[in-house]
Amino acid sequence: MQALLIRPAGHGYYDLPMSTQRTAGFPENTTVLIGGNTVALTQVTQSIVVEPRATTRLPAINSLDVSIKRTWRRSRMMVEPVVDIYNAGNAATILSRITQLGPTYGTAASIQRGRLIRAGVNVNF
Repeated sequence: MQALLIRPAGHGYYDLPMSTQRTAGFPENTTVLIGGNTVALTQVTQSIVVEPRATTRLPAINSLDVSIKRTWRRSRMMVEPVVDIYNAGNAATILSRITQLGPTYGTAASIQRGRLIRAGVNVNF
């Protein structure tokens, strides 16, 4: 977690904590589904790995989270508005995809959540 402190003239400090994340893509297994309808010698359906693991990988995940808050104090009361921005770059990286050979092979099954902005106020008295 990094913090960026900005000090405007005569107005106190603004605290901008930032968090960045980069993760390598997850290694995948490519499989094929074998059943009685594809090979006459079998009576069960089973999945067979056809390539070594990590021959293909998912894309790397990049994420930037930012939190902006400012505290004001009046005698015994403290007011702190907060704005949190998750996935500030609005990345849409593929998190999982179909790895079974067939017409849907490589289709994205889930992606990274989009940008999320959360606003709130903390009040202590």
